[in-house]
Amino acid sequence: MQDPQNQKLLKKLICSKLGIIKADAKSCEHLSVAIFLKNGDYVSKTSLMRFFNLLTPNSEKFSPFVTIALWNYVNSR
Repeated sequence: MQDPQNQKLLKKLICSKLGIIKADAKSCEHLSVAIFLKNGDYVSKTSLMRFFNLLTPNSEKFSPFVTIALWNYVNSR
């Protein structure tokens, strides 16, 4: 789940679900709320900004929780 191809696909699917072309700080804030309301998972705006390369990541890999929460959101109706 951590490989660059999966991350690229996940970013594309999230943008599509949100109806945006490119993520920005406002869309990360919206996504954080949407994930919480849809699945009950809390992913911070800052974590999402790091995922979308709007901030420098703290490490090479993201927390598995963040990645799983994002996939769960994409797959939710």
